[in-house]
Parts: sequence; structure tokens; C-alpha cells
Amino acid sequence: GNGATTPEMKLLSNAKARKAINMAIDKSFITDEVLANGSTVADYLVPKDFVYGPEGTKFEGKDFRSTYPGFNTYNVEEAKKLWQEAVAETGVTGAIDLELLIQTGDTAIKMGSAIQNDLNEAFSEFGLTVTVQPVPFPEKLARVSAGNYELAFSGWSPDYADPMTFLDLWVTGGGNNDAGYSNPEYDKLVAQAKSEADQDKRWELMKQAEDILMADMPIVPIYYYTQVKAANPDVKGIRVSNLGHVYLDGVYFESK
Repeated sequence: GNGATTPEMKLLSNAKARKAINMAIDKSFITDEVLANGSTVADYLVPKDFVYGPEGTKFEGKDFRSTYPGFNTYNVEEAKKLWQEAVAETGVTGAIDLELLIQTGDTAIKMGSAIQNDLNEAFSEFGLTVTVQPVPFPEKLARVSAGNYELAFSGWSPDYADPMTFLDLWVTGGGNNDAGYSNPEYDKLVAQAKSEADQDKRWELMKQAEDILMADMPIVPIYYYTQVKAANPDVKGIRVSNLGHVYLDGVYFESK
């Protein structure tokens, strides 16, 4: 957001540095050990089991994810190589101090320190030190939307069951595009997908847009959160949508 004014921002403006950060984080440690609630690793933007191809298309019944697998999965050795290349390309030498902005709260702090440990372990030999800065949620929101941060932890809840609810976040000038990401090619693909009536073509356009986003990596996807819900086993017919909404319209009680 605030331009390459510091060595830190200069480095982060290089896509290889951002990819290196993504590949250095052991996301399964976060899902399995920190959260331990059924959340799943994110190596892409659009989640698994979220949207399936519409009827009468070549993608019918196929998960959007199964057709386009993950990007830049966990690989510390590869991350080190990319980081070195980014350092060489940007000409940034000496100490790099990156601050990871998170909200206060036990889980966020545990997650922040897991990310901090992974990044320091991978890149401290190249002069990186990551610190975690927990601030109250409103302050975090204000700083992130002002672009006043280096790394920040944020989340998104989808509004509707379609890849577009994740993809159109990152168009130039988008209301939630706090990373200040801008790629005219990406914008064009998203706009085309929005006006494309042919569902096969539309999916293809969205796939291309996601490919560009994951190559540029303005964001590092970490995990998809899961809500744990409990219900009396005698209560039948509860429906939960893939947006997490609970529907009770078909519920009945089965007495023993």
C-alpha cells in the first residue's frame, strides 16, 4: 500500500519474496496444532468443497478446486531460493525487520507466533527478523485499511457460493483490497467473467484470474476456518450450507 519507501517494502514489492513467505509457512501446523478445529490448509484462494460446476457444463459436478489444484505449497528449501533471488533483484541488503500485525486474542497470537517462527527460521540467515504486533481489532482494521502495515493477518467470509466472492476482492481500488493490489490483466479477467453468460468460459476466466493472483501473491492464503456445531442426535434434517448457514426448515425430532 505505502510504496517501496523502506527496504522492507521494497523487498515485499517483489513477487518472489511474497511467494517465499507463502512457501515457508507450515500451514498444517496452524490448522492441526494451533486451531485444531477441523480448519484446512489454504494453498489457493477459492476453497475446496465450496462451489461445483453448473449443470450442462464440462465442469458439471466438479469442485472448482479439483480442476485447479494448489499453488506454491510448503517447501522451505524452495522458499530460501526465492527469498535470495528477491534480495538480489531488489538490491536490499542488511537487516530486514518485518512486523506482522494481528489482532489481540489467544488464537491470533498463537497463529502469529507460528508464522513468526517459520519465517525467522527460514530467512534469518538472510537478515530477516519478524516481530508480531498484536493490537485491538478496531485498531488493526484501521491500520490495514490505511495501508499502514507490512504484513497483516486478515480474513474473509464469502457472501455467496461462487469463486467470484473471493476473486473480485482483489480488483484495483476494490473496497476490501487493503493490500493495494493492482494488475490490469487481473481486472480484465474478473470483469470478463462477470459479464460472461457461457459457464464453461466463465470458469476458465476465473481460473486464469486466480492463476495471476497466485503468481503475484499479494496475499498469502493460510487456512479455511471451520465452525464446529453440536446437535442432539435425535434432531434430524438439519442442513448446513457451504457458507456455514444453518437451515432448520426441514428439522424434525425423532423420539426413541
